[in-house]
Amino acid sequence: MLIWADPVVTIGKDAFITDIISAAGGESITRNMSHEFPEVSFETVVALAPESILLVRASKMSVENLSQRAGWESLPAIRNHRVYYADDRLASPSPVAIDALEDLAKQFHP
Repeated sequence: MLIWADPVVTIGKDAFITDIISAAGGESITRNMSHEFPEVSFETVVALAPESILLVRASKMSVENLSQRAGWESLPAIRNHRVYYADDRLASPSPVAIDALEDLAKQFHP
């Protein structure tokens, strides 16, 4: 899950969102990174070669925005149009997160 692109901020093993992604049938490639929201270099993103990217709906990060940034278009997730969207309920460790989980599961497994 991409929180921000410059600098790249994602989710790590301490993030509640990592558990939601897993429960929805996904697997975060950053699930073992320490910290809740680790900052990583773009080179790390390239090395991890994400097959999918999860973005927050209604944020400034979109597939169109990422595609215009140097290097992002080379990522498998962008090339193969495997970008998913979640809303901000995903970050709330409360019952509304279940709705976000169901939405993600439907996107991951249509």
